[in-house]
Amino acid sequence: MSIAKKVLIGAGCVGVIGAAIGTAYGIKVNNMKNASMNEVTLECGQEITVDKFFENVPSDVSFITDISQIDINKEGSYQISINNGGYVTKSILNLKDTTPPAADPVPQDAYVNQLPDPNDCITNIVDAHDVKVEFEEGVDQKINAPGGVKIGIVLTDSCNNKTTIEVPFNIVEDNFAPMIKGVTDYEFEVGEFQSGGFNFLDGITCEDDYDKNPTLTVDDSKVDFSKEGEYVLTYSSSDAAGNGREVQAMVLVTGKPTATPTPTVTPTPKPNDKREKKPKKPTATPTPTPKPSDAGSHRRKSTPTPTAKPTSAPSSDKTGKTTKAKEAVAKARSVLKGITTSSMTKEQKAFKGVWWCHKYIKYNHNASDESSWAKSALTGFKTKRANCFGYYACCKAIFDSLGIANRQVHRVGGAKHFWNLAYLNGGWYHCDSTPFRGAGVKFCFMMTDANVKAAKGCHWFTSGSYPKRSTKDVQKYLNYSAGTISKNMPKPKATKTPTPKPTAKASSTAKPSAAAKTSTPAKPTATATATAKPTATATAKPTATATANAAPSQEPKD
Repeated sequence: MSIAKKVLIGAGCVGVIGAAIGTAYGIKVNNMKNASMNEVTLECGQEITVDKFFENVPSDVSFITDISQIDINKEGSYQISINNGGYVTKSILNLKDTTPPAADPVPQDAYVNQLPDPNDCITNIVDAHDVKVEFEEGVDQKINAPGGVKIGIVLTDSCNNKTTIEVPFNIVEDNFAPMIKGVTDYEFEVGEFQSGGFNFLDGITCEDDYDKNPTLTVDDSKVDFSKEGEYVLTYSSSDAAGNGREVQAMVLVTGKPTATPTPTVTPTPKPNDKREKKPKKPTATPTPTPKPSDAGSHRRKSTPTPTAKPTSAPSSDKTGKTTKAKEAVAKARSVLKGITTSSMTKEQKAFKGVWWCHKYIKYNHNASDESSWAKSALTGFKTKRANCFGYYACCKAIFDSLGIANRQVHRVGGAKHFWNLAYLNGGWYHCDSTPFRGAGVKFCFMMTDANVKAAKGCHWFTSGSYPKRSTKDVQKYLNYSAGTISKNMPKPKATKTPTPKPTAKASSTAKPSAAAKTSTPAKPTATATATAKPTATATAKPTATATANAAPSQEPKD
């Protein structure tokens, strides 16, 4: 056989074999393609797994494409290569968002014609994309009158999938502006504070019937502490419904008191001095007093003794009629005006006043002038700083402004401490607005002896030095947090307010003797004068001895 013929035969055999192999490979690849899906669509956010590309999952398949590089939360189309038992198949992956957002409703309280932020009306939003939150159309027609209503909140994602959540609304009509309480006038000396150095909001409160957090501001821009004058403070309040209120107060800035000039001493003229002598002031001629007999050595000397008219026991500690005392009482009335109403009883107003002192005056050991209750009270009301004497003084001003009899009580044993005894609801009770560590909002008001001894503050006192206290416990009727008294507190029987009696009676020598009562001259006795005239003891009016033994007020004088 020729060589050429052999070559042709060999080439033909190779071709036949190659064709057979090619045919077999084509069949295998075609089988793989038919086994996988040409196109797969998944929801955004759904995990991409190889089994999602086959109807019947082969035993040995894996992704050739790096699936981790695909953002499953975004829509898009991707070509995916898969290794199927050593062979490569390809599919198209489509990511789409067809699921609307989901969320939970949050019930709302709103005012007529006012809507909250729609985002505050829902919670727990679930969606693969950003979601826009807005009110449904026509919502204005649902909020123009008070009452209960459901309002739709529309959620729309970036793929334009929408859902509506029904939210319950309670529509309220609010036309009442927040109340501003505790506003008082102020008085300062020039230079006492720098501009902005005094907090005019300290002790001022703001309350509203619906809004739990009303806004309170004060405009003190007109106050100039460097110049004398009267300045206006303006307090402003507002609530979520748009209601507003303004209250004004006066600030008086006065000049500092000037030093009293030293009086010029006029030299006393010598005996030979020819200058005209100033006439002496006339000396009052003493009333002649009968000389005592030899047997009357126990009587007073003939030197005239100033006499004092007997005075009735005071119903209260010395209120005083000084200017400072009047100012203190006026300031107390101003405080009460901002925290009480005309319908309140005296006891309710008194409790509110003592509550105010406890809540808004801060303790400062050196804040009060203990030489004068009136000065101390004015300092406490003005600076809202006081020690225990200052708290006593401010409460005294409160009681005096209400016409309530009151006394000062002081601690015996231990460090000094002062508090009030006040005649309330038909009896004398202990009252102390001083804050004590560990007492919280609790202070002392209308406390019996047993109550006050059990309270914080070591209220030790001499029982017999004060009017008899009530033993009726009324503490269960008092709300110390709010400063209010329950209407269920029993009312006392209508009786006249008792007046505390002096602790000692007048001296018996102040009474006329028996001789003064007898119309017929008595025979001379060991105690009568030779002329049988009434003795000095018989005619003398009660002297200072009559009141000297009365229990003195323990309160410093103005």
